[in-house]
Amino acid sequence: TSLALDSLGIPLLGLLPAEKILTSPNLRQIFERTDGEWLHKVANTASRRISNIIIGAMTAPGFLDTITPGTLLITPGDREDIIMAALSYEAISKAGSISGIVLTHGITPHPRLVKLIQQSSIPVIVAEKDSYVIASRLHGMTVKTQPDDSDKIPLIQEMILNNIDLKTLEKAL
Repeated sequence: TSLALDSLGIPLLGLLPAEKILTSPNLRQIFERTDGEWLHKVANTASRRISNIIIGAMTAPGFLDTITPGTLLITPGDREDIIMAALSYEAISKAGSISGIVLTHGITPHPRLVKLIQQSSIPVIVAEKDSYVIASRLHGMTVKTQPDDSDKIPLIQEMILNNIDLKTLEKAL
């Protein structure tokens, strides 16, 4: 890269490394993309980052083997076994809960399960579309840093300070 720019007489001012968090959406962005409704909304949805998306189409034990904090679960609202597994993960995990759940097909779980959901710290969205459509929408998202991304902005500032030749840039201005 530097050689190509040098041959054009353009100085290389720096390179920014790839940083996964900068391409990770937050739950508020997920909510907007799903066109869903909140079944259980918790505070600070903008700060809940999604680092992993799982479609809950497997057995509950298989699901428990694949989740980590930062996971978004997409599953039909009648997959109460998977929903219960996510709630139990929150109860037993020392690392924290999953970031959120999107229930698909417009299905709201049994009222008793809704009460358990509302006692948890896991935000839950109910969306009308099926799991494939929701997953496709989320896969195709362009994630941009927003003014309220308080976790991303300091990281971006640090990346610029550590990787860009600001003195040369300042001299050019």
